[in-house]
Amino acid sequence: MKFTIQHYKQISKNDLFDVLALRTKVFIVEQNCAYQELDENDKNSYHVFCKNNGTIVAVLRIYEDDSNDKILIGRVAVHEDYRNSGIAKKMMMDSLTFIKINFNSQMVYLSAQTYLINFYISLGFETNGEEFLEDGIPHIHMSKKNS
Repeated sequence: MKFTIQHYKQISKNDLFDVLALRTKVFIVEQNCAYQELDENDKNSYHVFCKNNGTIVAVLRIYEDDSNDKILIGRVAVHEDYRNSGIAKKMMMDSLTFIKINFNSQMVYLSAQTYLINFYISLGFETNGEEFLEDGIPHIHMSKKNS
């Protein structure tokens, strides 16, 4: 398995297509969320993805919210055949290392689906605030000091 981190300006059209296709499959088809998967943050993001035999099987994005001086991780998705294999943990750990090296922000933020709270806690994240619904799915804000 090969992990890659590339900015939107660097990623190939084919890889970007496959990243977005996996996100669409997971978030729109599997989770039945009727919303626009692409947004302006994609253009300013580093896209992290894992390929197995040339096929993208896990993705996430990292971007900086300039208005709040925050680094955010989002759109974490793993193909159903690769879940519970450790790919997401490896991808998150690589991403946190990348953030530590390439960004000045001391904190990293994400919005987690509540069933994944323990996964993110295992990576050092803490919950912030109350549970909320996003596209009908329970979420919670989480943050981690990236030191």
